[in-house]
Amino acid sequence: MDFSSMLILLCTTTFFTIEYTTAKISTMDYKPNGDNTLLYQPGYELIMHLDQDTFDDTVFEKDRKHSFVIEFYADWCGHCRSFAPAYREFASDVRSWRNVTQVATMNCADIYNKDICKANKITTFPTMKYIARDSKSAKDSIDVDADSSSSAEELRQMVAKQILDDYEKGKYEEWSMFPYVKDKADLQKELKKADHVVYFFEEAGDNATAGAEVRLNDKSLKS
Repeated sequence: MDFSSMLILLCTTTFFTIEYTTAKISTMDYKPNGDNTLLYQPGYELIMHLDQDTFDDTVFEKDRKHSFVIEFYADWCGHCRSFAPAYREFASDVRSWRNVTQVATMNCADIYNKDICKANKITTFPTMKYIARDSKSAKDSIDVDADSSSSAEELRQMVAKQILDDYEKGKYEEWSMFPYVKDKADLQKELKKADHVVYFFEEAGDNATAGAEVRLNDKSLKS
């Protein structure tokens, strides 16, 4: 190969630059970016903080085994401040549910988070959403019918209902959940699989969540 052919080869060589990005996942100790005051204390309360940097990577993490419950609030909002004690109590009450759902929060009053709050169509405060386990984007989020007057007990019932619906759709093996017994044939089928049986009878309806709540609360019960 002479000098001229070497020069042509070098001049036609193309270089490619590949950028690698690292996912930023929030934790219970994570202090979110932004300038506004927080209504909950990172690392002290059982509530995960999300921001513009961590929301998508955390909530829509690939192969995650749990769903999310998220309160979108504005720190200046009086209704949000009134709601905070109930949400704080709710997060403490459902700490044993963490393998099934994570409790989180995000301050939409902070300009740093405006794009995420817009993507989630947050227009009123507080707004509470359930992010199902197999959700891929903000458009998959489900509104939870909570407001500033909702109690921790009511929040548990609302979220338990969403978890039941999520389980019925996904049938996730890792989730410990009661199977529905709809008739005698279903009952006999479940009895054959069980070493011990605990019955829960409650009035049928959309808010029948007592059995699911007990199942989620009791770590000693195995699926």
